Amino acid sequence: MKRSLRLTVCACLSLLIASALPVIASQNESPLTDRQREGAALYAEHCAHCHQPLAKTSKPDRSVKRLRSSIEHFPAMNRLDFLSDSQLEA
Repeated sequence: MKRSLRLTVCACLSLLIASALPVIASQNESPLTDRQREGAALYAEHCAHCHQPLAKTSKPDRSVKRLRSSIEHFPAMNRLDFLSDSQLEA
C-alpha cells in the first residue's frame, strides 16, 4: 500500500512540475523591444507570404547587406527597395 501511494504521489508531482514548466519559461523570456516588434510587423507585412511566418522561416537573421542584395537581384523582392536600412535591420 505504501509503495502504491508513493507512486501515485510521484506521478502527481511529475504532472504538476511538467505543467508548470511552460509558465516558468514564459516568465523568464524578456518582452520584445519596440524594434523587435517593428521588425516582426514589417516581416509579417512584406515577407511572410513567401518566407513563412517568422517563427517558421528558413531565412532568419539575415544581414542588411544580404537583404539589400536579395531585393536587388530577385525580381519578386524588387518592390521592397523602399525599406530603409534601419527597417531591414529591425
